[in-house]
Amino acid sequence: HDTMVWGRRDTLLTARVDSDHESGAKSILLMDTIVNNFHFWKLSTIENGQWAFVRFPTRTETHWHRTSELLFRKEDGILQSWHYILDTHYNGGSVNSEMWLTLTSIEGS
Repeated sequence: HDTMVWGRRDTLLTARVDSDHESGAKSILLMDTIVNNFHFWKLSTIENGQWAFVRFPTRTETHWHRTSELLFRKEDGILQSWHYILDTHYNGGSVNSEMWLTLTSIEGS
């Protein structure tokens, strides 16, 4: 079996006088790991970034920290689990979310 994870991030251009700015850093780590005596590839990403939006006379800033861990079975490349955490802070408020995806069964050949 082949397992593929694909993502895309594009730029949206519009005609307006507002100003957007986005910046940040992302680190990606691929590790060979063992969980409960099973061999896996673990793909970890950590991203810290900020986004600023200016619509005169106000300025909105958002800062975020994202972590994502994908666990692939080494024997066949099937995605075993995904864990995602997002912490966002903006103008005195914050939003936090966490998601889990876990393979529980395989049907067919």
